[in-house]
Amino acid sequence: MEYVTREMLESGETLLSLKNTFLEEQSGGNFMAMLACIMDSVVWVPGKLVFSDDDLSKIVSGQIGETLRNSDAIRFVPTLFGTEEGGRFYPMFSNEAQIPQEFSDSNSLVAMTGAECIRRARGSKNAAGVVLDPLTQVCTMPMNYVELIDKLESRLSPEQQEEDKAHPIKNMKLIVPKDDQAAAEAEEIARAKAAQAGPVMPN
Repeated sequence: MEYVTREMLESGETLLSLKNTFLEEQSGGNFMAMLACIMDSVVWVPGKLVFSDDDLSKIVSGQIGETLRNSDAIRFVPTLFGTEEGGRFYPMFSNEAQIPQEFSDSNSLVAMTGAECIRRARGSKNAAGVVLDPLTQVCTMPMNYVELIDKLESRLSPEQQEEDKAHPIKNMKLIVPKDDQAAAEAEEIARAKAAQAGPVMPN
């Protein structure tokens, strides 16, 4: 097997292209190609980082540019997106260009492997599936289709796979909104946009 490198996928453009191909022709082959790319890519997931009171006080009192080390575990709560049908979906963005500024200004973002994102989505009691690029060209996948990932083999090298298992979180951007009302309004706008698209299923 010819291995795919992390560098080949890091821009997210390959995943974006495969998603668009699937949306144009919703065949099973195109869906599985997109799902395989999700598994080996790094995606951005929006949500809120929940810190202990001790760590939060360090952040508030810290200086710009100062490196802070957390004392307690950080909990990540994803921002689930709703559809008109009433389902709620675990979000992922193929790259940062797919995240509108008004949304990124009020949501923390965590870059994680696609495999880790799928694992978390499948473990969520509230998610009916996964939505890729929920604020641009939306691709919504019910959980029973997402579970087809079990039939796929990673095309990353064994060394990269081991690295990803040990360190699935690759980056994070912590956003502390100026006020809760602004954050709530931005989230409401985002949900309204995402609700325009229903689930997409391959033929």
